[in-house]
Amino acid sequence: MYAPFDRIDPKEDFRTVLAIYLRAIQKRNVDVYMSTLSQHDPVVMLDDGLQLHGRVEIRRAQEQWFADPSWTYRAALLWTYESNKDALAVLSVRYDDFDERGCPRTRIYQHTIAFAFEIRGWKIVFERYTEG
Repeated sequence: MYAPFDRIDPKEDFRTVLAIYLRAIQKRNVDVYMSTLSQHDPVVMLDDGLQLHGRVEIRRAQEQWFADPSWTYRAALLWTYESNKDALAVLSVRYDDFDERGCPRTRIYQHTIAFAFEIRGWKIVFERYTEG
């Protein structure tokens, strides 16, 4: 059910940016990850209620997350919507890591990603992780 997104056949639409974004997460490449985000104050909402506003705050959080080698992120595309100005993708994510005691744990998330078509093409403007 969960497969690496470098196996998808990207089309010339927001799915290309989605594939690049997901590959950047899997490869822990913060520069490529940041290249997929809007220049206009993107927002990331985590499952614990934490909200990251703007590119500086998001980059700082991503650098910390990507520096941790203990996790895996596997995504399956559930649904998409696309118009000529905006798009949405909803993914089911299996996230494996270790808790504070070092015990392995698996969490299942829905990851919603909103895109806007900007001057430089499709960019991510909003992300939300919802556990369950």
